[in-house]
Amino acid sequence: MSLALTEKQTREIEAFCQIARENGAAISLRELIRLAAIDASERVLEGAFQSDSHLRSKFLLESGFVLERSLVPQGEARQDVEQEMQKRERARTNLGKASRFGKMFVNGTVLVSVSGANSYLSAREDEDIDFFCVTRTNGMWAFMLKTLILARIHRLANRDVPELCFSCVMDERWANQAFSGRQPPIFARDALTARVIGGNGAYHGLIRKASWMEGYFPVFYGMRLRETTPGPADESQTEASRKEGSVVLNSLLYHVLGSFLRLKSWALNRKLAKAARRSSIFKTKIGEGHYIYESVRYRNLGAIYEELVEETAGRGRTGPEALTDQKENDGQEKDEGMVKVITTGRKSSLPHIAKIRFVLSDGAYLVMGAGLKSDWFLNALTSKSARVRDGRSLLAVTCEEFLDERKVRQLFAEKYGTDVLDAWYSGPEIRSLKLTPIGFPSQAKKGPQA
Repeated sequence: MSLALTEKQTREIEAFCQIARENGAAISLRELIRLAAIDASERVLEGAFQSDSHLRSKFLLESGFVLERSLVPQGEARQDVEQEMQKRERARTNLGKASRFGKMFVNGTVLVSVSGANSYLSAREDEDIDFFCVTRTNGMWAFMLKTLILARIHRLANRDVPELCFSCVMDERWANQAFSGRQPPIFARDALTARVIGGNGAYHGLIRKASWMEGYFPVFYGMRLRETTPGPADESQTEASRKEGSVVLNSLLYHVLGSFLRLKSWALNRKLAKAARRSSIFKTKIGEGHYIYESVRYRNLGAIYEELVEETAGRGRTGPEALTDQKENDGQEKDEGMVKVITTGRKSSLPHIAKIRFVLSDGAYLVMGAGLKSDWFLNALTSKSARVRDGRSLLAVTCEEFLDERKVRQLFAEKYGTDVLDAWYSGPEIRSLKLTPIGFPSQAKKGPQA
């Protein structure tokens, strides 16, 4: 049996390989089949790779993994696969440690699961263990206080356990609302990849509510529904965690503990900025029913997913969920004072998307970045061209370094304030670019060029 890949499938394969690379990982043929909804075996897909001159020129296959030719020195493909296998084994070990810790507080909690790199089975040596949890309604901040104390004690008693991070915690009411309404594709991918420690029935119920996920990942969505079909024990645990917490206590802890975590996040971001680890700087979203933080790298990956959905919308995918609701997203970048800059990778030739702040001066976009430490900045300087998505408009731009640093910083301070300027754009590596539009803007949602 042979397989001829469609244009949509080829683009999705390239994008998923890029996403894996951004995470410092390699992707397998089995994972591509699941994510891109390819109706074929691994052997058949391997044959399709070899038959497709475009994919064959960009990627090589080794032991079931897809590797980028430009990033693998000749003769070292096997070594790269061995390193990937080590990351996966490390992630499995971390999942075991997370499970032992999670069982300490699973009773009375709606859902406890592992998210992040460990759930993707790609853990670096210094990888944290990230948790995604759902608590009783009005019980989230009591849960946060309890688990942060337990995490500290657990790490003091077990020095081999990585840092334990509660990167996404919601109460049940907030979670039901979040999963019922359409979310970005990266939300779907993370939710479907989560490794459940406790609350299998609740997890199944949440993803069943999120039928919109099927439009992004139809095979993966169906597989996770089948894998998590709840049994009697799951249903009894779910019922046991339904009792709501105290509104007064939750509100009090939110103001006290939430203020502490905001301050701690601010201090950590300052530390990351000084260390030039800008992709790790994170934005914290805190409310009485949720605590979520998203790093710059996570948001950049989210932009890649969104761009992929827009490019492939209508090209072979069926069903009412196949199209992203563009009305909800149109103008979002303008509302947030940000644009998407789409560059071409100087090594991979794949699209690289960064969501960044900007100011306008004489009809051009002035932007700042970490100079030689920033991929998108280097891509723009190398090719001298890029695309800017500003709300609904997509503009082709020329790129050149802008040397009047004082002017750029003054305009950024006026638009965003000195706190943002100091937190994000301080340090000797910061450099500026001038992006000058050429031609007429097109509509970003109409075609594959977005």
